[in-house]
Amino acid sequence: EEYNKLKIKLETDIQTLEQQLEEMRATYQLNTEKLEYNYRVLTERDNENTTTLQKQKKKLTKIKDDLSKVVSKYQEFDARDKKRNEDLSEEYRRITKQYKDLQSKFRHFELADNKKFEAIWSMHEEEVDQYVTKALKADKIINEQLLGWKWRGPDLEIVRNPALMGADEDGDGKYTLKELEEHKATLAAEEEAKKAHVPADKIRSIVSLIS
Repeated sequence: EEYNKLKIKLETDIQTLEQQLEEMRATYQLNTEKLEYNYRVLTERDNENTTTLQKQKKKLTKIKDDLSKVVSKYQEFDARDKKRNEDLSEEYRRITKQYKDLQSKFRHFELADNKKFEAIWSMHEEEVDQYVTKALKADKIINEQLLGWKWRGPDLEIVRNPALMGADEDGDGKYTLKELEEHKATLAAEEEAKKAHVPADKIRSIVSLIS
C-alpha cells in the first residue's frame, strides 16, 4: 500500500514536473522569438543609423570643404581690401599734402600780389585821382550842358579803396552805411573762408541771409 502511495505520488510529481517543463519550454520559445524579433529590429535600426551616420559624415565633410573655401575667399578678399585701403589712404594723404602745399603757395602769392598791387596803387593813386576828377568834370559838362540832364557824381570812395568794389548793390553810385557794412562783413567772411577752406559763394549766401 505504501508502495502504491509512493508510486502515485511520484507519478503525480513527474506529471507536474513535465507540465512545468512544457511551460518553461513554451516560455523559452516565446522569449527566444521575442529576442530574435528584437534582435532583427535592433539590427535594422543599427543599419539605418549606420547609413544615416555615413550620410551625415559626408554632409559634414562637404560643409567643412565649403567652409574652408569661404574662409579662404574671405581671407583673400580681406587681404586685397586691406591693401586697397592702405593704397587709398596713402593716396589721400599724398593728395591732402599737395592740396595744403598748393594752398600755402596760393596764399603766399596772393599776399605778394596784394602787396604789389597796394604798392603800385599807392604810387599812382594821386595820378588816378586827377584823371578821375577830369573825367567826372567832363561827364558833368556833357550831362548838364549838352544833354540837359541832372548830373550826380559817383562816390569816389571806390576809387580810393578798391576793396569796396561790389559794395554798391543798388547801382545808384552811392554807398549807404548798410551797403558798406554788409560789404565789409562779406569781405571779412571771405577772408575767414580762405583760412577755413570754405567756398566764398557759400559765405556770401550766408551773409545775405543774416543781413
